[in-house]
Amino acid sequence: MPTQEPSLSASPEGIDPLQALASIKDKAVFYPGRQAAKNLELLQHLSRYSGLMLTITGPSGTGKTHLMHHLIKKLDSGVRHIQLDAKQTPDTARLLAQIESALQLDILPSADIPFILNEIRDFTQRLNDEGNSCFILIDQAEALEDETLDRLLDLASTANEQQRPHIALFGQDALIQRLQQQDFQARFEAIGHHIELSPFSEVEARGYLEHRCHSVGLEALPLNDKSFTRVYQLSHGIPAALNQALISELQGRPTTPDEKEVSPKMAASKSESPPEKKKSAKKGGLGLKTLLGAAVIAAIAAGLAVAFLNRDAMVSSSPSPDMSIISRSQQVRQEAWQSNQPAQPPEQTQAEEATPPARIPAEPEPEPEPEPTLDQLDDAPPSESTPTPVIAEPAPPRFTDQGQRREAWLMERNPSRYTLQMMGSLEEASAINFIQQQRTPERFVYFEGRHQSRPWFVVVYGDYANREAALAAVSTLPEALRNQRPWARSFESVQNDLNNR
Repeated sequence: MPTQEPSLSASPEGIDPLQALASIKDKAVFYPGRQAAKNLELLQHLSRYSGLMLTITGPSGTGKTHLMHHLIKKLDSGVRHIQLDAKQTPDTARLLAQIESALQLDILPSADIPFILNEIRDFTQRLNDEGNSCFILIDQAEALEDETLDRLLDLASTANEQQRPHIALFGQDALIQRLQQQDFQARFEAIGHHIELSPFSEVEARGYLEHRCHSVGLEALPLNDKSFTRVYQLSHGIPAALNQALISELQGRPTTPDEKEVSPKMAASKSESPPEKKKSAKKGGLGLKTLLGAAVIAAIAAGLAVAFLNRDAMVSSSPSPDMSIISRSQQVRQEAWQSNQPAQPPEQTQAEEATPPARIPAEPEPEPEPEPTLDQLDDAPPSESTPTPVIAEPAPPRFTDQGQRREAWLMERNPSRYTLQMMGSLEEASAINFIQQQRTPERFVYFEGRHQSRPWFVVVYGDYANREAALAAVSTLPEALRNQRPWARSFESVQNDLNNR
């Protein structure tokens, strides 16, 4: 049975599992699915090693707040974080007052906004000097006023990166739409990184619901396939809607994975079998099933009789066994391995063609007939009823190495080891150009993944025993590469990207 979440306990005896599922604390149960784990790993890195302004958006219920809470749990001890709700602090004054209070800056109430922003920058500088950082996380950020967004962009684009706090905005799609408008677009594109949360696929949805069931002590998802399909369709794969649809399904139709759903009409027809009808069928002669069975038996008997009468004609018209199937099988093998078969001299081929087939001796214990030679099999006339088989072209390997695009090499790496991601681009030419500009291009490789359903070409560097070794290697890179802010990622995550593109 899967390990329980540390913040939860198994359902005590006597507690209804349905009640336990309905009372789950979402903050406590994090589903480590492929999408969630990838986003969490990326946010951990960017919040620690980059000065980018992060935006995480998606429809309501896709798990933005859930992801934010789990990200906070994973932050390093040296990160000073501030967690805010934009619906409570939509305007600049209230937002900055909350930040000032959380950081204990002791700013006078009469201070203006530029002064407060500079105090936040100075505090961030002091943290960085000590090897720490400042991280501001704002939930429901679509509620922020335009002026407040403008001030946050000022903080995020501070020229001195040591004075720039990390900022992450979690909100609905309207947030990113506003940041891409003319007033904010240029600044946001220069310092922004956007992550879009999507609804679960059907496979992810099942894993998500099973994970929640395990967290309350259930060994399996208490739904059969039909019920699960109904839950998924009703929820459209949105996590919050999946939770509600599961509860509603269990309340209305308690089913188990092995249970077959039976409609009321089918149940009634099975339970009500009037004996009068059965008796009348027996008294009234042969029923419909009996007549149909007799007709089928008669047809089979007629077919067997025809086959028996034609047996002698079929045998006499075939003096030797039909070798067409064997011949075609040999042809397939011969053509597939033609490069490995030695060519035979013409005179030898003619001699073999003139050799008559061996006759069966008349002794009581005849020796077995020798197997036909390859040429004799190939000379057997093909049967008109046997179609010529089509030789399937061998499927090309899914992952190949060509130049610096070394996807097969990446798939052979130990999944537990780490590499450094240097850059990603929608254009393959950009990845190739980046590698060619390096002093040791042979140490860089790239692969094609997917980003928002579009091709995404990623350049990676090195093969390290663990994450700590990969991060330590960053300091040994040339300054130009350090400025790329490379981040450590496991080969397992790279291989997942390749398998799921």
